[in-house]
Amino acid sequence: MLKLKDRFVSLVLSLVMVVFFVVQTAAKEYVPSADERAGVETALSQAETNRIESSADLTADISVESYNAENLQKVYFLVSAPVKTFAQTGNVDSLISDEYNLRLPVKTSAEKDMIVVFTQEKSGVGMSGIGEGIFVYEDDIKESVEKSEVEYGKISDKKITFSPLYRTYFVFFRYNGIDYCIPYTDNAEALKIKTATVYTADDLFSQMNKTFDESLLEENSSSNGGLPYRTESNVFLISLFIVLVVVAITCTVVAGLRKKRSKQQN
Repeated sequence: MLKLKDRFVSLVLSLVMVVFFVVQTAAKEYVPSADERAGVETALSQAETNRIESSADLTADISVESYNAENLQKVYFLVSAPVKTFAQTGNVDSLISDEYNLRLPVKTSAEKDMIVVFTQEKSGVGMSGIGEGIFVYEDDIKESVEKSEVEYGKISDKKITFSPLYRTYFVFFRYNGIDYCIPYTDNAEALKIKTATVYTADDLFSQMNKTFDESLLEENSSSNGGLPYRTESNVFLISLFIVLVVVAITCTVVAGLRKKRSKQQN
């Protein structure tokens, strides 16, 4: 009877944990809600003749000629040190902060493709700026995935994120229980990665960890915002540490074998 009771309690606790996990996971929506879509439409319609002040040039007005509301995206920001965080946790969700904005590609009256950024304010959704840059369309993601061994129709849990530090979009998704990531950037050469290419999350962040040492940002918080490249001295120290560990293990093994042989001879 006691064993049955223990099993029941264990089952209840397991169910509670599952429900908690689902609630926690569902708390962060990675697609715009109906209210956010409505707020964007309202913000655009209320803008005086749809003229938006450009964040790039505060003296210029840009008139939005057309847009497709279906292209609206909710983009979450990565934490300030995503590479270091992933090395510590190995968990994609730990990289994604609670901060986000909404982004919509538009065509201006000058026939330029630009992106309008919206933020959630107390009074509702408001426009915060407009500018040029990369926008990751669903067709872009599909094209990248179809060039890999991943089946596009079977991916799940897609998350579109952006890293201000690396000026790069990171699109995460799951396939066969594995986390994958596609970086989209015009800064690929500096980051030493391939843009619009499917990586496993492990491979991508392991590769970036070889290039960048984000602890340098903590040591020099007054940095001018440059990328935290690993210096030769850092690489040397890491290599030296690995060599010393290998030597120590080897010496221990050799000493153990000699001791064992000595006992056998005696």
